[in-house]
Amino acid sequence: MQLPHKMIRDRAYFIAGRPAASRKSHDPNIESAIRDAEYYLDSLPDNFYRPLISGATAASQEQILVLTWLVQMHDEMKAVEVAFLGNGMCRVMWPSASLTREVERLSVKDLLSLHLEEMVSQYRTARDPDEWLVQ
Repeated sequence: MQLPHKMIRDRAYFIAGRPAASRKSHDPNIESAIRDAEYYLDSLPDNFYRPLISGATAASQEQILVLTWLVQMHDEMKAVEVAFLGNGMCRVMWPSASLTREVERLSVKDLLSLHLEEMVSQYRTARDPDEWLVQ
């Protein structure tokens, strides 16, 4: 999957609260998370669904960059999330039957072996995911 790398980089620094003028001095942890996200996205098929890109929540400031795919399971909207933590590590959450599975710390290389793209493709519907977002 090809997303513009500049878009990922700009989004990561925006999420981190770094104004454009201060981005000349790169934060090593943010840069690491950006590289990890780019590596993961580049490994996905070119025609794969585009993720929503967000960042840290108040509950977990260590999440630098979060990719989210919305899927429909049992008439409910669920999220498949990959949160990049930097230094080659990530956190993954995905729905499974009646519960949500989560792996707190996983290497990006191990993430590829989960084949989340197959699960996302299986549960996607023909509907446009933007329709699911509350305006």
